[in-house]
Amino acid sequence: MDLKVKGQSGLTARERGTVYTRFNTAGIPTGGNSISTTGAPRVFTATPVGKPATGTSEFAAASRLEVPPYRITAGKDQYAVLDYYFGPRFTGAKDLQVSEDPQDVHGKLAVIKFKDEDWNGKLVKAAQDAGAAAALLYNPDVAGDNGVNGFWATGEGEAATIPAMRTSRETVRRLLDHQGTVRIAGQAATPYVYDLAIPWRNQVPANPTVTAQPDQFARVDEVFGSHADGMLTVSCGPDCR
Repeated sequence: MDLKVKGQSGLTARERGTVYTRFNTAGIPTGGNSISTTGAPRVFTATPVGKPATGTSEFAAASRLEVPPYRITAGKDQYAVLDYYFGPRFTGAKDLQVSEDPQDVHGKLAVIKFKDEDWNGKLVKAAQDAGAAAALLYNPDVAGDNGVNGFWATGEGEAATIPAMRTSRETVRRLLDHQGTVRIAGQAATPYVYDLAIPWRNQVPANPTVTAQPDQFARVDEVFGSHADGMLTVSCGPDCR
């Protein structure tokens, strides 16, 4: 979706997912399928195979417009990095050197390789114990931003409190190639959140792109404690996917 709100800058779109729902003649949902894209963007296709004999169907796509939890700038280039849902986060900016050497991360952004059998919290905690100021995890074997899919921070187990992020192997390559410090901009809780879901009744659209207008958004003014300063990142392995 092309999401823009007049008079507000620094907002980016985060895809929420798509859903296909079947309804009976009374309008009651009877089934369907959904794809969540809250962890990272994904490419997929939807193909209609026939019209319902009775009742109706609905295809819907949803997206959220918000100030991103993290952004990394290296020179003139800005890179998208993903947060760990439920923390930890911070508000402000950190100018840090980048290091992939676990013996040389003190006061730096520690770049950490993640594999499916790893536990996010333990990796971040090890970097924190070595003096890292922040941690950036990536999966060297998976293209795109979906290589690391851990979200949980409950304050139990192997707890870490430094900012923890995840990104693609390509972003990591570019950050490591950059000469000098990078800037991490953090926003613990977005001051604006706009959610939009667009339905298409009895069809799968050929192009589900939508240009949203400001009057289509409802503002959410609630800030939940899961993203407050001081929340912890704990061990999260394959079961957190």
